[in-house]
Parts: sequence; structure tokens; C-alpha cells
Amino acid sequence: MPHHKGAPQAVLFGGKFSDSEYKLLCQAVRDRLALRPDPRRPEVHFVKCQRLDVLAAGSLGPNPETIARVFIKKLEAALGREL
Repeated sequence: MPHHKGAPQAVLFGGKFSDSEYKLLCQAVRDRLALRPDPRRPEVHFVKCQRLDVLAAGSLGPNPETIARVFIKKLEAALGREL
């Protein structure tokens, strides 16, 4: 699907966010997009990568390559396609 100018297809969150902060940030993005409804706009996906995700992927600490792999895997799952 072609990218609609100015509309994000995904919002990536990294770092230490509580679940409530994550929900508030997602809702803020949804609220902002709702101000200018557009049926051509693609669905926005929210992807979060936290410390436990990185550790589960086999890293012993912060590792940019592992973090990128985790984000890509989660983004592919959200979009339903490979990147």
C-alpha cells in the first residue's frame, strides 16, 4: 500500500515505559490522527521494545543489533509482512 503523506504507518517505542504511559502515548497519537480523518490513511501500528524483549532475544544487555532485530520482528508481525 502506498504511503499516505504525513501519516505514520508505525510508531516505535523503546526504553522504559510503563503500560499506562504506553497506552497514553498510543491514545495521544490516535487522538491527533482523529482530528483529520482520512479514509486513505493506513492503519497505524504501535510497536514496543523493552529490556525483557532484548534479553529474551539472547542479549545480555543493551545491544543495538539485537534491539533492531526485535523491532523488525515485531514490526513484521504488526504489518503482517516481511520488511
